[in-house]
Amino acid sequence: MPKERIFYIYLLISSLDNEVFYVGKGHDTRMYWHKKHAIIGDHHNKHLQNKILKLISNGGKIIYKKVFESPDEKEVFKQEMLTIQYFGFENLCNLTEGGEGSTGYVHTEAALKKMKENAAERDWVGENNPNFGGGNWSEESRKKFSDYQKLNLLGERNPFFGKKHSKSARAKMSEYHSGKTLTEEHKLKISENHAFKGKKRPEHSKKMSGENNPKAKLTLELIRQIRIEYALGGKSYRKLAAIYGVDFTTIADIIKNKIWKE
Repeated sequence: MPKERIFYIYLLISSLDNEVFYVGKGHDTRMYWHKKHAIIGDHHNKHLQNKILKLISNGGKIIYKKVFESPDEKEVFKQEMLTIQYFGFENLCNLTEGGEGSTGYVHTEAALKKMKENAAERDWVGENNPNFGGGNWSEESRKKFSDYQKLNLLGERNPFFGKKHSKSARAKMSEYHSGKTLTEEHKLKISENHAFKGKKRPEHSKKMSGENNPKAKLTLELIRQIRIEYALGGKSYRKLAAIYGVDFTTIADIIKNKIWKE
């Protein structure tokens, strides 16, 4: 009796910044196919090919991560679309939004050209992204993705668990996040949900704490930004620690309001 074929969703992640740059669907050794053909130079997705070559030339490597498996190919296609939506099509090297075709199908050159043109013309940043603010996901879809994310991307299952960013990577991430502001609506939501809203610390405890401490690496403005970024989701203690150049335990204490209390 032939062995049942198992399909899966996989992520290609840069070891330099821990960012997901491609979401794919396949079986067997499909997720390793991209690197081989990028090096050869015959990958049909030139954007992905260039990304892989640049990653390698900068001393990085591809981190491979399976996040969903099933013998039901239709279900895997559905999860592929959800995964691409979650990470943001505009942030990936994917040519399409996923869920198309079937195993063994090869797009024509004309079709590939059209998909590339569509991807280049699409301006899906911020509020232009149809999934901005939650998009049109059903509650069932949200729960499914949330469940498999908890099972596959948290703690030791996270591909970056136990690793540290290089100084240059931290500098790039810091520069990327510098100057970003939240909408008034987001600020209001975070303020309303703050566990310690309305509570104040005694004056004597503030004398050598926070910005008054000459050894402090952070400012009150950065502390608020850290709490906002964590509240919005998508960033772990370790990732925030790498961005702001502190230990992850410091981030944990900030989020739990053990230090830098307001």
